[in-house]
Amino acid sequence: MREVMGEIDAYGGVVQAIEDGWLQRRIAVRAKERKDATDRGERVVVGQNRYRREAQADSYGEVFRLDPGTAARVLEKHSAVKRKRDAARAARALDALESAAAAEQENLMPLLVECCHAYATVGEMVERLKRCWGEFQEPVRL
Repeated sequence: MREVMGEIDAYGGVVQAIEDGWLQRRIAVRAKERKDATDRGERVVVGQNRYRREAQADSYGEVFRLDPGTAARVLEKHSAVKRKRDAARAARALDALESAAAAEQENLMPLLVECCHAYATVGEMVERLKRCWGEFQEPVRL
């Protein structure tokens, strides 16, 4: 781990490594190496490439099936929370978060906690942060 941290520091730090795509490229290369080793049988993964039951031989694993009513229930709960919350408190908390994010001088964690206590949604908090900082676009240079 220290070796990798040293490489990241030598590269110019984690922010530079992420922005340049160096870190993502390194992760992708390592993931491909592990996958290839598993496919060749050099890396044992119990239940995937070794010690499988006969019935598993052609199986790709469990497929998740969403109950159609689940999404409707979740959306209704979300709407109910937004209807019942103190909208002014949520707006004040979100405004404070956005102001602090724009100034980049304050720890945002207490403001994020206050947003949660005011029942602001994660989407609302993220939207305010995006207004200040934009949205990270991962470089595609694998």
